[in-house]
Amino acid sequence: MAMKILVVGFEPVAGESFSPTLEAVKSLPIMVENSFIVKLGIPRLYQKSIDAVITAIQEHNPEAVVLIGERSGNTGLSPEFAALNYIDATEADSAGNRPQNKAVNPSGPAAYITSLPINGMVNLMRKAGVPADVSYSAGITLNNSVMYGVAHFIKCSRMEIISGFVHVPLTPAQSASSGSNIPSMSVDDIRKGVQVSLSAVSIYLEKLLSKKESPIRIVNSTKDSDRPAMKFGFYTSESHHGVPVKSMK
Repeated sequence: MAMKILVVGFEPVAGESFSPTLEAVKSLPIMVENSFIVKLGIPRLYQKSIDAVITAIQEHNPEAVVLIGERSGNTGLSPEFAALNYIDATEADSAGNRPQNKAVNPSGPAAYITSLPINGMVNLMRKAGVPADVSYSAGITLNNSVMYGVAHFIKCSRMEIISGFVHVPLTPAQSASSGSNIPSMSVDDIRKGVQVSLSAVSIYLEKLLSKKESPIRIVNSTKDSDRPAMKFGFYTSESHHGVPVKSMK
């Protein structure tokens, strides 16, 4: 049975005409492994970006959501382990909004752990010659906000969808325009890394479906080699595709 993966890139920054994440998403094939790829561009706006992804989830009913965003300083692709319920923006979004020292969702848990097979994604990318490593925090700005907001919607809607975020490097042109020697990667290599990541996600989904298992149980497993072992005391047993983390006092 063919599945659907919603892949999301950001539209260009206000005043610019190019976004490497959106270009990489647009250039993806229609199918990866046994999954149809649904492509989406979202605005660089705090709440509207989350709303756009939620609308696409409701329209397409995918089995997985993979969010793609840039991060200055990345030397490769980095699937994110966690999104925090916290925003402290260093830069404004495309409408000039710059939320600081506030929650993404005041009623939500402290954090969500990704439900994507992040170690499997990294392993496949490295085998394909694409630099990659797991990152353990999506930051505290827009990208983190979108990862958290999407996971929170999925949890509250009790939908069986896995979701997460992958950060990618700046392009050579972006690095050059910054005036600093910031690590970079071509859009073609970014697209290659994203496509290989989606292969890992599709294979993981087939595994879930073949075992008729819910992502909820897989997320809480300490035996799943595709993800970090969740054996520490601050993880809860209640989960809907991202694992809520108890507030640490």
